[in-house]
Amino acid sequence: MTSQQAPGLIRRIRRLSPDTSLGLVALTLMHFLVDLHSGMLPVILLYQRQTLNLSLTQIGILAGVYNFGLSLSQPFFGYMADRWGPKRFAVGGLFWIALLGAGFGFAPSFLTLLMLATLAAFGSSSFHPAGAASAARIMTSSRGSGMSFFLVGGSIGFAVGPLVAATVFESFGLHGTVIISLGALLLAALLVIMINPFKSETGRDVGSLNFNQEMKALAIPVSILGAVVALVILSGARTWIYSGLSNFIPQQMTVLGFSRSQATYWLSTMLIINSAGVLLGGPLTDRFGPRAIITAALSLLAPVLFLAAYADSSNIGIFSSVAGLLVGFPVAAILLVGQSFLPRGTSLASGLVLGISFTIGAIGVALTGAIADHAGLSVGIMVFGFLAVLAAGCGLFMPKTMLAESLE
Repeated sequence: MTSQQAPGLIRRIRRLSPDTSLGLVALTLMHFLVDLHSGMLPVILLYQRQTLNLSLTQIGILAGVYNFGLSLSQPFFGYMADRWGPKRFAVGGLFWIALLGAGFGFAPSFLTLLMLATLAAFGSSSFHPAGAASAARIMTSSRGSGMSFFLVGGSIGFAVGPLVAATVFESFGLHGTVIISLGALLLAALLVIMINPFKSETGRDVGSLNFNQEMKALAIPVSILGAVVALVILSGARTWIYSGLSNFIPQQMTVLGFSRSQATYWLSTMLIINSAGVLLGGPLTDRFGPRAIITAALSLLAPVLFLAAYADSSNIGIFSSVAGLLVGFPVAAILLVGQSFLPRGTSLASGLVLGISFTIGAIGVALTGAIADHAGLSVGIMVFGFLAVLAAGCGLFMPKTMLAESLE
C-alpha cells in the first residue's frame, strides 16, 4: 500500500491544471531554497569557529538565537500573511534569508554573526506560515498530498544544505556564501516571475482577510479546545523527537565506535528517509484521515526508539532510519489539523503550529542534552520513546477525517 502512495501523489498533481501544478512545484522549490539556507548554518558555524576562534558557548548561542527567532516569530508572520496575503511574506521571506545568507561568509566578528542569525531567522519564519497555507489551498481536493509535496521540499533542502555548503566552501572558502545566495535569488526570481505559486486549484489567488474576517480567524470554538491542547502537545513532542534524533543519534554512533564521517552518512540517510516519510504521509492522510496516520505512526515509533536507545553498532543505523521514516509520516496531518481549527486564518494556524512545536523542540533538545550528560545517551534517547507514547495518546483526540470545506 505504502509503495503506491508516491505514484498516487504524482497522479493527483498531474490532474491539476498546468498553472496549478506548476504553482505547487514552484512553491515546493521555494521551500527547498529557504530550508537549504537553514541547513547550511551548522556548516557555516563549523567554518567560522576556526576563522573567528569562536567558543562552543558562542556556537550554541548563535544556533539558539536562530532557532528561537524562527520559532517565536512564526505566529506573528502567520497573522500578517492572513491579513495582507501570503504572497508578499513567502516571497519576501525567501529573498530576505538568501540576501542575509550571503553575509555569513563575510562576518568579521561574533556580534556580526549574532545580528545576521537573528535577522535571517525572520526570513524563514516569514516564509513558512504563508507557504504552508498556500500549499493547503493549491490542492483543494487533496490537501494532504499538496501539503506533503510542499513539506518534502523543505526536508530535502535541510538535508542537502550541509552538503552544498561544504562543497562550495571547500572550493571557494566562506565567501562562497555569495555564490549560493545569488543562485537562490536568481531561481526564486524566475519562479515568481514565470509562475504564480499562489493560485488555488479553482484558479483564484490566495487572498487576504478584512478586519471582520481577522476577528473570526482568531476565534476557536470552546468545544475543540481539548483537541487544540492535544495538537500542541503532540506537535511539540514530534519536533522534540525529530530534533533530538538529528542531534544525538550521531553522538551515540561515535560512542559505539563509528567515525565522524560514518555518523554523518547515517545522519544524512535518516534525514533523506524522513523526507520520504513526509512525502508519503500526505496521501495517506487523504486516504485514512489524520487521526489514523498520527496515532499509527507515533505508536510504531515508540518501540523503535526504545530499541534504538540500547542498539549496538550493527543495528543502530537501521533503527535510526526507521525512526526517521515514522517521525515524518504525521507532519502533513498535524499542519492540516491545525489549519482546520482556524479555517479563516490558515497562515496564522500554520505559524502557531510550527512556531510552538519548534520552540518546544528547541527547549526539549537542551533538556535531553542535560539528561544525557547525567544519565547517558541511551537514557536520553529512551526519553524520545516515552514522548512518542505521549504524542500517540494525544493523536486520539484528532479528527478522524479531514473535511476539505473546513479550509475553504
